[in-house]
Amino acid sequence: LKLNNWSDAEKYALLALETVENSTDYHKIMARLQLAKVYLAQEKLRDVHKQLSCVDEQVLLVNSIYKKYLMYYYNAWGVYYRIKGEFASAYKFVEKELHVTTEIFGEKNIHTVTANNNMGILSHQLNKPKVAWEHLQRALNNVRQIHPEGSALEGQICNNIGTLLLSLNSCVKAEEMIRKGLELRVKYNGEKSTETVESLINLGWLLYTENKYDEALVLYNRALRNINDVSSENTRYAATIYN
Repeated sequence: LKLNNWSDAEKYALLALETVENSTDYHKIMARLQLAKVYLAQEKLRDVHKQLSCVDEQVLLVNSIYKKYLMYYYNAWGVYYRIKGEFASAYKFVEKELHVTTEIFGEKNIHTVTANNNMGILSHQLNKPKVAWEHLQRALNNVRQIHPEGSALEGQICNNIGTLLLSLNSCVKAEEMIRKGLELRVKYNGEKSTETVESLINLGWLLYTENKYDEALVLYNRALRNINDVSSENTRYAATIYN
Protein backbone atom coordinates (compact mmCIF):
# COMPACT_ATOMS: atom_id res chain seq x y z
CA LEU A 1 0.00 0.00 0.00
CA LYS A 2 2.81 2.44 0.89
CA LEU A 3 4.46 1.69 -2.47
CA ASN A 4 1.22 2.63 -4.30
CA ASN A 5 0.97 -0.90 -5.69
CA TRP A 6 -2.83 -0.98 -5.55
CA SER A 7 -3.44 -4.26 -7.37
CA ASP A 8 -1.13 -6.30 -5.13
CA ALA A 9 -2.32 -4.48 -2.01
CA GLU A 10 -5.91 -5.34 -2.89
CA LYS A 11 -5.02 -8.96 -3.71
CA TYR A 12 -3.32 -9.55 -0.36
CA ALA A 13 -5.97 -7.66 1.62
CA LEU A 14 -8.68 -9.84 0.06
CA LEU A 15 -6.60 -12.94 0.80
CA ALA A 16 -6.23 -11.84 4.42
CA LEU A 17 -9.99 -11.39 4.75
CA GLU A 18 -10.65 -14.80 3.19
CA THR A 19 -8.12 -16.43 5.55
CA VAL A 20 -9.78 -15.06 8.71
CA GLU A 21 -13.38 -15.52 7.59
CA ASN A 22 -13.99 -18.16 10.28
CA SER A 23 -11.78 -16.49 12.86
CA THR A 24 -12.57 -14.04 15.68
CA ASP A 25 -14.25 -10.67 15.29
CA TYR A 26 -10.90 -9.07 16.08
CA HIS A 27 -9.14 -10.57 13.05
CA LYS A 28 -12.06 -9.95 10.69
CA ILE A 29 -12.24 -6.31 11.78
CA MET A 30 -8.52 -5.85 11.13
CA ALA A 31 -8.83 -7.43 7.68
CA ARG A 32 -11.90 -5.38 6.68
CA LEU A 33 -10.34 -2.10 7.84
CA GLN A 34 -7.18 -2.85 5.89
CA LEU A 35 -9.18 -3.70 2.77
CA ALA A 36 -11.23 -0.50 3.19
CA LYS A 37 -7.96 1.44 3.39
CA VAL A 38 -6.79 -0.09 0.10
CA TYR A 39 -10.11 0.81 -1.55
CA LEU A 40 -9.94 4.37 -0.17
CA ALA A 41 -6.52 4.83 -1.77
CA GLN A 42 -8.14 3.92 -5.11
CA GLU A 43 -11.32 5.91 -4.35
CA LYS A 44 -13.46 2.78 -4.86
CA LEU A 45 -16.13 4.25 -2.63
CA ARG A 46 -18.78 1.57 -3.13
CA ASP A 47 -16.31 -1.10 -2.00
CA VAL A 48 -15.20 1.07 0.93
CA HIS A 49 -18.80 1.44 2.09
CA LYS A 50 -19.38 -2.30 1.79
CA GLN A 51 -16.39 -3.20 3.99
CA LEU A 52 -17.00 -0.55 6.64
CA SER A 53 -20.69 -1.44 6.85
CA CYS A 54 -19.67 -5.01 7.76
CA VAL A 55 -17.77 -3.76 10.83
CA ASP A 56 -19.92 -3.70 13.96
CA GLU A 57 -19.19 -0.42 15.74
CA GLN A 58 -20.74 -1.76 18.94
CA VAL A 59 -18.17 -4.56 19.08
CA LEU A 60 -15.45 -1.93 18.95
CA LEU A 61 -17.10 0.28 21.56
CA VAL A 62 -17.61 -2.38 24.25
CA ASN A 63 -14.17 -3.97 24.13
CA SER A 64 -11.14 -1.92 25.15
CA ILE A 65 -8.88 -4.27 23.16
CA TYR A 66 -10.43 -2.87 19.97
CA LYS A 67 -9.98 0.82 20.85
CA LYS A 68 -7.15 1.27 18.34
CA TYR A 69 -9.28 -0.20 15.58
CA LEU A 70 -12.12 2.11 16.55
CA MET A 71 -9.74 4.95 15.66
CA TYR A 72 -9.05 3.41 12.22
CA TYR A 73 -12.77 2.79 11.73
CA TYR A 74 -13.70 6.43 12.36
CA ASN A 75 -10.79 7.63 10.23
CA ALA A 76 -11.88 5.48 7.27
CA TRP A 77 -15.46 6.77 7.42
CA GLY A 78 -14.12 10.33 7.67
CA VAL A 79 -11.98 9.92 4.56
CA TYR A 80 -14.87 8.21 2.74
CA TYR A 81 -17.26 11.12 3.33
CA ARG A 82 -14.59 13.70 2.63
CA ILE A 83 -13.88 12.17 -0.80
CA LYS A 84 -17.62 12.24 -1.48
CA GLY A 85 -17.71 15.93 -0.54
CA GLU A 86 -20.05 15.29 2.40
CA PHE A 87 -18.00 17.35 4.84
CA ALA A 88 -20.54 17.51 7.68
CA SER A 89 -20.67 13.71 7.85
CA ALA A 90 -16.89 13.49 7.60
CA TYR A 91 -16.57 16.00 10.44
CA LYS A 92 -18.66 13.85 12.79
CA PHE A 93 -16.45 10.80 12.27
CA VAL A 94 -13.15 12.68 12.48
CA GLU A 95 -14.35 14.33 15.69
CA LYS A 96 -14.91 10.83 17.12
CA GLU A 97 -11.49 9.77 15.83
CA LEU A 98 -9.86 12.73 17.60
CA HIS A 99 -11.58 11.83 20.87
CA VAL A 100 -10.34 8.23 20.67
CA THR A 101 -6.77 9.10 19.66
CA THR A 102 -6.47 11.67 22.45
CA GLU A 103 -7.78 9.12 24.96
CA ILE A 104 -5.38 6.39 23.81
CA PHE A 105 -2.23 8.34 22.93
CA GLY A 106 -2.57 11.84 24.42
CA GLU A 107 -2.07 15.17 22.64
CA LYS A 108 1.57 14.76 21.60
CA ASN A 109 1.21 11.80 19.27
CA ILE A 110 1.19 11.60 15.47
CA HIS A 111 -2.28 10.01 15.39
CA THR A 112 -3.73 12.87 17.45
CA VAL A 113 -1.85 15.49 15.44
CA THR A 114 -3.23 14.00 12.22
CA ALA A 115 -6.77 13.99 13.59
CA ASN A 116 -6.44 17.65 14.64
CA ASN A 117 -5.12 18.50 11.18
CA ASN A 118 -8.08 16.74 9.56
CA MET A 119 -10.49 18.53 11.89
CA GLY A 120 -8.89 21.80 10.81
CA ILE A 121 -9.34 20.97 7.12
CA LEU A 122 -12.98 19.99 7.56
CA SER A 123 -13.77 22.99 9.77
CA HIS A 124 -12.35 25.24 7.05
CA GLN A 125 -14.48 23.50 4.42
CA LEU A 126 -17.54 23.94 6.66
CA ASN A 127 -16.79 27.66 7.01
CA LYS A 128 -15.77 27.46 10.67
CA PRO A 129 -12.50 29.43 10.50
CA LYS A 130 -12.10 29.90 14.26
CA VAL A 131 -12.48 26.17 14.94
CA ALA A 132 -10.18 25.38 12.00
CA TRP A 133 -7.52 27.74 13.36
CA GLU A 134 -7.63 26.17 16.84
CA HIS A 135 -7.22 22.62 15.53
CA LEU A 136 -4.48 23.50 13.04
CA GLN A 137 -2.49 25.50 15.59
CA ARG A 138 -2.75 22.64 18.08
CA ALA A 139 -1.58 20.23 15.40
CA LEU A 140 1.35 22.46 14.43
CA ASN A 141 2.53 23.05 18.01
CA ASN A 142 2.43 19.34 18.82
CA VAL A 143 4.05 18.08 15.62
CA ARG A 144 6.95 20.50 16.17
CA GLN A 145 7.48 19.01 19.62
CA ILE A 146 7.35 15.47 18.25
CA HIS A 147 9.61 16.24 15.24
CA PRO A 148 11.55 19.45 15.98
CA GLU A 149 13.73 18.82 12.92
CA GLY A 150 10.68 19.07 10.64
CA SER A 151 8.47 16.50 8.94
CA ALA A 152 6.16 15.88 6.00
CA LEU A 153 3.19 16.22 8.36
CA GLU A 154 4.36 19.67 9.47
CA GLY A 155 4.56 20.61 5.79
CA GLN A 156 0.94 19.54 5.31
CA ILE A 157 -0.22 21.46 8.38
CA CYS A 158 1.66 24.62 7.33
CA ASN A 159 0.03 24.40 3.89
CA ASN A 160 -3.42 24.04 5.48
CA ILE A 161 -2.85 26.99 7.80
CA GLY A 162 -1.68 29.03 4.82
CA THR A 163 -4.80 28.29 2.78
CA LEU A 164 -6.98 29.13 5.80
CA LEU A 165 -5.20 32.47 6.26
CA LEU A 166 -5.53 33.18 2.54
CA SER A 167 -9.29 32.67 2.77
CA LEU A 168 -9.27 35.23 5.61
CA ASN A 169 -7.27 37.68 3.42
CA SER A 170 -4.21 37.51 5.66
CA CYS A 171 -1.93 37.24 2.64
CA VAL A 172 1.48 38.02 4.18
CA LYS A 173 1.19 35.37 6.89
CA ALA A 174 -0.48 32.99 4.42
CA GLU A 175 2.48 33.27 2.05
CA GLU A 176 4.91 32.61 4.89
CA MET A 177 3.09 29.44 5.92
CA ILE A 178 2.57 28.10 2.39
CA ARG A 179 6.25 28.69 1.56
CA LYS A 180 7.25 26.86 4.75
CA GLY A 181 4.92 24.01 3.83
CA LEU A 182 6.42 23.88 0.32
CA GLU A 183 9.96 23.77 1.70
CA LEU A 184 9.13 20.86 4.01
CA ARG A 185 7.19 18.97 1.38
CA VAL A 186 10.03 19.20 -1.14
CA LYS A 187 12.42 17.95 1.56
CA TYR A 188 10.32 15.09 2.93
CA ASN A 189 7.87 14.18 0.14
CA GLY A 190 10.04 15.00 -2.86
CA GLU A 191 9.85 17.53 -5.69
CA LYS A 192 7.60 15.33 -7.85
CA SER A 193 5.08 14.45 -5.15
CA THR A 194 1.38 15.24 -5.09
CA GLU A 195 1.97 17.16 -1.84
CA THR A 196 4.56 19.44 -3.46
CA VAL A 197 2.29 20.02 -6.45
CA GLU A 198 -0.52 21.07 -4.09
CA SER A 199 1.73 23.60 -2.32
CA LEU A 200 2.99 24.99 -5.63
CA ILE A 201 -0.59 25.51 -6.82
CA ASN A 202 -1.60 27.19 -3.55
CA LEU A 203 1.41 29.51 -3.59
CA GLY A 204 0.85 30.26 -7.27
CA TRP A 205 -2.78 31.18 -6.59
CA LEU A 206 -1.77 33.44 -3.68
CA LEU A 207 0.73 35.31 -5.87
CA TYR A 208 -1.85 35.55 -8.65
CA THR A 209 -4.32 37.24 -6.27
CA GLU A 210 -1.57 39.78 -5.47
CA ASN A 211 -1.14 40.47 -9.22
CA LYS A 212 2.31 38.84 -9.25
CA TYR A 213 1.53 37.04 -12.47
CA ASP A 214 5.07 36.22 -13.61
CA GLU A 215 5.96 34.62 -10.25
CA ALA A 216 2.70 32.69 -10.24
CA LEU A 217 3.34 31.39 -13.77
CA VAL A 218 6.77 30.08 -12.76
CA LEU A 219 5.19 28.09 -9.93
CA TYR A 220 2.36 26.75 -12.10
CA ASN A 221 4.83 25.57 -14.75
CA ARG A 222 6.93 23.90 -12.07
CA ALA A 223 3.83 22.14 -10.75
CA LEU A 224 2.95 20.90 -14.25
CA ARG A 225 6.45 19.49 -14.74
CA ASN A 226 6.05 17.57 -11.49
CA ILE A 227 2.82 15.86 -12.47
CA ASN A 228 4.33 12.67 -13.75
CA ASP A 229 1.50 10.14 -13.52
CA VAL A 230 -2.15 9.80 -14.40
CA SER A 231 -3.64 9.40 -10.93
CA SER A 232 -7.06 10.98 -10.48
CA GLU A 233 -5.67 13.44 -7.96
CA ASN A 234 -2.91 14.68 -10.25
CA THR A 235 -5.38 14.92 -13.12
CA ARG A 236 -7.50 17.25 -10.98
CA TYR A 237 -4.42 19.31 -10.13
CA ALA A 238 -3.52 19.61 -13.82
CA ALA A 239 -7.04 20.85 -14.60
CA THR A 240 -6.70 23.44 -11.82
CA ILE A 241 -3.39 24.71 -13.22
CA TYR A 242 -4.63 24.92 -16.82
CA ASN A 243 -7.70 26.79 -15.62
